[in-house]
Amino acid sequence: MGVRKVMGSTRSQIILQQLAECLFIVMTAIAVSILINTWWLPSYNSMFNNVHVTADYRTDYTLLAVLGILLLAVTFLAGGYPAFYISRFNASDIFRGGVKFGGSNVFSRILLGLQITISFITVIAGLAFSRNASFQKNYDYGYNKDNIIGMFVQSANDYHALRNELDKINGIEMIAGTRQHIGFSQRTASLESAGQQKESQYLEVGENYLNTLQLKLTAGRDFNAAGQGDIERSMLINQHLAFQFGWKDNEAIGKQIKIDTNLCTVVGVLKDFAPQGFFMPVGPVALRLVAPAKYAQLIIRTKPRALTTVFGQLRETWPKLFPLKPFSGYYQSESTAQSIRTNDSIATIFFWFSMLAVLFAATGLFALISLTILKKRKEIAIRKVVGATPRHIYQLILKGYAPVFLLAAGLGCYAGYQLSKLLMDMIFRINAGVNTATLGISFTCMLCIIAATAGIRIWAAFRAKSTNLLKGE
Repeated sequence: MGVRKVMGSTRSQIILQQLAECLFIVMTAIAVSILINTWWLPSYNSMFNNVHVTADYRTDYTLLAVLGILLLAVTFLAGGYPAFYISRFNASDIFRGGVKFGGSNVFSRILLGLQITISFITVIAGLAFSRNASFQKNYDYGYNKDNIIGMFVQSANDYHALRNELDKINGIEMIAGTRQHIGFSQRTASLESAGQQKESQYLEVGENYLNTLQLKLTAGRDFNAAGQGDIERSMLINQHLAFQFGWKDNEAIGKQIKIDTNLCTVVGVLKDFAPQGFFMPVGPVALRLVAPAKYAQLIIRTKPRALTTVFGQLRETWPKLFPLKPFSGYYQSESTAQSIRTNDSIATIFFWFSMLAVLFAATGLFALISLTILKKRKEIAIRKVVGATPRHIYQLILKGYAPVFLLAAGLGCYAGYQLSKLLMDMIFRINAGVNTATLGISFTCMLCIIAATAGIRIWAAFRAKSTNLLKGE
């Protein structure tokens, strides 16, 4: 700027030059972001079902208007300081080194604090959802979902015909019939006992259903499929429903529960299980035995490592029995696949956001430390001459940034904890939450990144010759 002023440039020309340079940088950034979006948007869409986000940069005039506003806003915000403030200094002051750049940098430090805070928020969210993904993969649903295949049937005749064919397939451990099924078809029913009325998930199941799904009893017995004694007269409830009625597990046995116009006797209490994956909390569930005439599904438990083989054989057998009906088989794990895929997608998104946020924070810190070193270059040179060590220089440069980092870290940890927990609870009613280890790991990672960024720049300044630093006059 000093040279251009001496050569006859006016202040308006210098302002225009600074803004034009900033405009070019912002335009380049927008162009790069458009290129990145050609990869990012398809990847984003593949993370979720029924999501198709597109960006049309030729005919979407709203998007073009937003990009134009963004271009101008960032250009003036980023280029305004050198264009309108520094350009007003006299050339003689600039050449003498009398221009004080940045002052106390209060505004710059506020921006740096915000960058660090946002970095903490995204890093904590990324780690929390990654931990939640591990929690979901190892979660005990209360029943077997890994070796289970389900098939829809339209009548009792279809059920019996298919079951007879299944006896010829190796790798099947157990078969059960049912009308409703965990994770795929259940209804809500109003249950009444001793003047209390409760809403509960309700499933009508068939013989061997508990053994096939490996549901666990905590009290009482399973349904007795032999004879007609238990059919539509006996009921199994889970611990949650027993608790809502005010019963302990053993106390629930023999209690009478009315559903619709039927009165059922509780013969067993099941350990709580998650019938609807992670999107709904564990709630009350009731099961009642029904006759095979009401079966609508056939449930198969395979031997370990035989799941896909049996499924393939079922697909080949189906058209031989029902040539005019589409194949209706499914894996039980599909009931939880959506929640696991959703969590993994959110964790991936926050991972990239955290990487960008950390990069921005490190870049901002690097720039501010460079400016601080520029202002204190003579002091650094004099301290080196009198025997200052790198640790002394490090403390000299960073003493003004330590409070900024600690304050931003405190705000970021609190906001990251609250926002991550809020988002996780909004999506998943069953989740791992955000623990102190996540906060500790986030703080340690951010501290190491900030320290490394500052250390690289300060070490470069310390390695510079003192004579070069003192040539400013």
